[in-house]
Amino acid sequence: MLIDHHCPVYRFSERHSLCVPRGAAEVYEAVKAVRFTDMPMVSRMLALRGGRLGAALRPPLRVAPARGELPVLEAAVGRGFIPLDDAAPSELVYGAIGRFWRPSGPGLVRLDTAEQFSHFQEPGYAKLVLNFHIEPLTERSCRLSTQTRIALTDRAALCKFALYWAAIRMGSGLIRRLWLRAIAREAERTAAGRALAP
Repeated sequence: MLIDHHCPVYRFSERHSLCVPRGAAEVYEAVKAVRFTDMPMVSRMLALRGGRLGAALRPPLRVAPARGELPVLEAAVGRGFIPLDDAAPSELVYGAIGRFWRPSGPGLVRLDTAEQFSHFQEPGYAKLVLNFHIEPLTERSCRLSTQTRIALTDRAALCKFALYWAAIRMGSGLIRRLWLRAIAREAERTAAGRALAP
């Protein structure tokens, strides 16, 4: 997978998948199209993490009302994520570098290229890589998976991120599972719309 190129060595990770009864191209388009408004539970969970549970658990991507209608990945890029790879219709890879554990926010580092992401080694940061991988099972079905990997640039960052990860991992996994389900619904909705088109 392309994610192996961008984050071959990492200290934290999680992976989730589900089968979607649609072709790979349809699922790929749904990955890019799904919005926060397509998964209201995720929006509420992110608001909870950034609000009532305290600023220390603010997510790296917060939902702004003006961005609710944007595709999630487009909104993420607007917040500081960077596209690392795009191999349609099989895999998309995004990355972000920040101090996700900080109460004042993740302090994402602004980067322009995948090469800058790869070479970044400044102490005190976490390098997060997220992918969506689409594996065809039949002509009309595929397995959609998402994996998150986190590498740290030094031991101090490792210790801080470990505490943060322990606090948010369960909720983070649920968010990703809901995200996958929203993508599957988007693929089904788009297919149904095409079937009804004259």
